[in-house]
Amino acid sequence: MLSLKLIWCACLLSTMSAAEQYPVVIGSHKNIIDYSKHAGHVILKDGKKLTGVFKYAEMEFPDFTFKFYASDKSSLITRIKFRKIASITLAGADTSLIKSDSTSFFNLKNNNRLYRKLTTGDVEIFDNLFNVSKNSGCVSEEDLVIVHNGKMNSVHSRKELMQLLNSFGKVLTANSSDTVQAIIKEINLESLR
Repeated sequence: MLSLKLIWCACLLSTMSAAEQYPVVIGSHKNIIDYSKHAGHVILKDGKKLTGVFKYAEMEFPDFTFKFYASDKSSLITRIKFRKIASITLAGADTSLIKSDSTSFFNLKNNNRLYRKLTTGDVEIFDNLFNVSKNSGCVSEEDLVIVHNGKMNSVHSRKELMQLLNSFGKVLTANSSDTVQAIIKEINLESLR
C-alpha cells in the first residue's frame, strides 16, 4: 500500500513539473474575458475571411484560440489560433468606452495577442483585453498600444499615456486626465467632431 502511495506521489510530482514548463499567467484579467458567443467576421493573415459566430476558447493554452460556428445554434466548425488572425470584428461593444455597435481586435505586434481598438481618429488606443460587452469600462492600463501617424508605441501606465499624448500635441481637459477611461472617452468625442 505504501509503495502505491509513493508511485502516486511521484506521478503527481512529475505532472506538476511538466505543467511548470508552460506557465500561464492570467491574473485579474480572467474575469474580464468575455466568453460569450458573438456574431462577427475574421480576416486571417493569409487573406481568408470567415463570417459566423465566434467564442473565446477558455483554457486552451499555450495558444489562444477562438471557436468558430456557422451560427449561434450550430456545432463547432473549427478553432482559430490568435496568431493566424489579422483582425476580428464582433457584434457588441462596451458603449461606455467605444461609440460603436461592434468591437474590433487586431494582431498589431504579429504575436499571439489581439489588441482591442478603443479609439478612432488620428490617435488610436488599443488594450490587450478580450472584452466585447461583458464588463463595462474595463481597460488594461498595463499594456496599451498607441498608433499615431502610422507609428506604434507601447505604454504601461496612465502617466506614460499622458506623456505620449502631450508629445503628439494632444491637449486634454483637466477632468479627462484622471483616468485612462476618461482619456479614451475624450479622444472618441473629439474624433466625432
